[in-house]
Amino acid sequence: WEGSKPHSDYHRAADVRSVETIEVMARIHVDGSKLFLTGVSNARHLRQNHEEVVHENIDNYSEPLGAVTYIDRDCTEKEYWLDSIYEDALAAREAYCASVLSTSSALGSARVEVANLMPSPAPITQARPQDHVPPLVEEPKRREEMQPERTREASKPKEKKEMNGVKEKSEPAPPVEDEGSHDVLSVMLAWLISSTFGLIYRLFVQLPLDIMYYTLVLVSVYILGTLVWMLVADDNGAMKIGAMVDWNFNRPGIF
Repeated sequence: WEGSKPHSDYHRAADVRSVETIEVMARIHVDGSKLFLTGVSNARHLRQNHEEVVHENIDNYSEPLGAVTYIDRDCTEKEYWLDSIYEDALAAREAYCASVLSTSSALGSARVEVANLMPSPAPITQARPQDHVPPLVEEPKRREEMQPERTREASKPKEKKEMNGVKEKSEPAPPVEDEGSHDVLSVMLAWLISSTFGLIYRLFVQLPLDIMYYTLVLVSVYILGTLVWMLVADDNGAMKIGAMVDWNFNRPGIF
């Protein structure tokens, strides 16, 4: 126990309804030091070398509590601020007191409700000998009540309902439509219609256009080949004797 008071005195004085009577110890793992929160706003910082720094009435401070330097495992010098640790200790103390008070109030209200709901004990009366004799007439009725509902309904005879002297006829259940057959029929019809229109388009539109296209290509190739033959061919020496194509021949008559 490292509090500001002896353990017995602190146990008698601590009350969650008075926040200042609760003490909080914050252990700082980076350097092994401890921060004790006591009173309204008092703090005591105890380091491993038993160096102790006391801060009283921190709420009246106009400057921060300061930073503490330490050396970590990597031999690097670092620091932390006591103000953040002090604020965390204050928040933890307030949260602890509030939770304890809310829990106690909830348990108190639950006890009151349980006490109000408990029935008062009925007076004990001595039974007469005739009260223990089971009635013989009501035994079949009790047996019928003890049976489950399905057993009672099965034991009852089936009666047809009559309204205004006319017996109610049971309507037959509507036939279940087979949705799969409709889907197959619709798919078959769509395929037949699309195939018919595709065949008509192929025979009467696309095939004539293809014939015209390839005919024009063949005629153009034939004419081009003929012109090349007339200009280039020798015809066994005909070009040498002047038997060749002459574009200027009989020019006045042509033009």
